[in-house]
Amino acid sequence: MMLALHTLLCVALLWSGYCRAIRMNHTTRRDIRLAFWSLSVAAAAALSAPFRGWSPDWPTEALLLAIVAVQYTTALHWRHGVPESFVAPSARPPAPPFGE
Repeated sequence: MMLALHTLLCVALLWSGYCRAIRMNHTTRRDIRLAFWSLSVAAAAALSAPFRGWSPDWPTEALLLAIVAVQYTTALHWRHGVPESFVAPSARPPAPPFGE
């Protein structure tokens, strides 16, 4: 049961990282790209951990579930691409003049 939950959560986290990655490009802030890349690498490592003799426990699964919940809750903001606040300032379109 615990191993199945762990696998499901790791796959969900990898999927959410993939969904973010296909929307990012060179205009996405570097720290944002690195954060999502790191999260995906950690999810892949966690997915393979049981094959190296590690057994999932409840605190780890609770933390993994919380991270997946944050990813899926914030996915709404990525529906139409990278949120504006995650775009590098140099790639943002200029603001319209005051009063328009």
